[in-house]
Amino acid sequence: MKLFTSFIVALAIFFATNDTAFCEPDRTAYFVVAASNAPNHVWEQADFQCDGVNDDIEINNALNSIPFENPPPTSDRRVVLSEGTFYCSNKLSVASKSIKIEGQGQAVTNLQFPDSDGIEITLGVGEQYSATIVDLTLLTGCNKTKTAIKVQGTNDGRTLFINNVALLPINPVEDSWQNGIVLSQVTNSIISNVQIRGGVPPKQLLKQFGLKNAVSI
Repeated sequence: MKLFTSFIVALAIFFATNDTAFCEPDRTAYFVVAASNAPNHVWEQADFQCDGVNDDIEINNALNSIPFENPPPTSDRRVVLSEGTFYCSNKLSVASKSIKIEGQGQAVTNLQFPDSDGIEITLGVGEQYSATIVDLTLLTGCNKTKTAIKVQGTNDGRTLFINNVALLPINPVEDSWQNGIVLSQVTNSIISNVQIRGGVPPKQLLKQFGLKNAVSI
């Protein structure tokens, strides 16, 4: 009995003093942003909590929290957006980083931009940098004056992934993105399952951009 008790005490001391025991995964480059109308348990546990006004501030703070490293590490470098609607007064901007912006699905994670561009990414120097945008909807409140997604690279190679993204108007009668996806000096791009409604470029332009399974409405 004494031997068993001594074992339990030693085990308790080990876990109390060992920093690696039951520790959470490294989240230094993984942040969750909750919409104002996200489920309560998601909102309460999120790293950044939006209030439905100027939500671009919280999202950009999360994007800026991803550390700059050259070359970028292979660790998780995501900003995860909850279900719900984010109300953005200004565009979302990322510069010189590998990044993944991940929602919960089209029509599940919605980002409204009443009077601004949507997402603008400037990739770092070096072919190892990449950008990924998946599982969300960007909605515009303007009439053919704004760009939904713009990605800028340089001539030494870049990788871009866009999948399961919808680019839609807030008001289907009056609103429309002027440009859906604009790429500059970006290579190795995979753009698939994209829905664009309003201000749609001709089919040959969609083909030129390498869009797969694009739906124009």
